Amino acid sequence: MLKRTITYKDLDGNDVTEDFYFNLTVAELTEMELSAGEQGLKPLLEKIVADKDGKQIIATFKDIVSKSYGRRSEDGKAFIKSSDISTHFLGTDAYSQIFMELVTDAEKAVDFIKGIVPANLGEKLDSQLAAIEGDKARVADGEKPLEAYSREELLALSDEDFEKLAGKDPQKWSQSVLQVAFQRKS
Repeated sequence: MLKRTITYKDLDGNDVTEDFYFNLTVAELTEMELSAGEQGLKPLLEKIVADKDGKQIIATFKDIVSKSYGRRSEDGKAFIKSSDISTHFLGTDAYSQIFMELVTDAEKAVDFIKGIVPANLGEKLDSQLAAIEGDKARVADGEKPLEAYSREELLALSDEDFEKLAGKDPQKWSQSVLQVAFQRKS
C-alpha cells in the first residue's frame, strides 16, 4: 500500500494537507493483466510508451490511479474502494498533482507502481523493470526487444540466442514467452 501526503488547493483556494492511499491486490492486478489482452499488461505498457501514444498513456495512468485509490477503514482491516470514492478523488487538485507527476516523471511513475503492488510482487516487478532496461539497451545497440519478435522468429532462434534475449529465469518470462519456450523443447 502506498500512502501519499499531499498539500493541494480545495475549491475555495485554501491549502489542504491530506493523506491519500493507493493499493492494488493480486486479484485486481490479475484482472488488469487479463483485460490487457493477449499480450498482457507489461508488453502493452511498453508498447504504449514506445509508440509515444500520449492519449493512451494518459488513459492508462488515469485507470491505474482510479483503480488503486481507496480509503482505509477505521479499524485498519479493510481498504475500501468504490466508483464514488474514486470519482471524488479524481475531482480534487490532489489527483491533478499525482497525475502530472506520473505522466511527466518516469522515475516517479515507477515508484508509484512499485508502491501500489503487493509487497511480494515487488521483487518480480523489479526484475521486470530491469528486463525493460535491458531491452532498451539492446535497442540502443541495434537489437530488437523480445516483444518485437514474432512467435516464428523466437522458435527459429538458437538456444543461445533465445536465452540471451529472454534471460535464464523462466519465472521472469511472460506467458507468451513461456509458451514459446515450451514449444522449443517439444
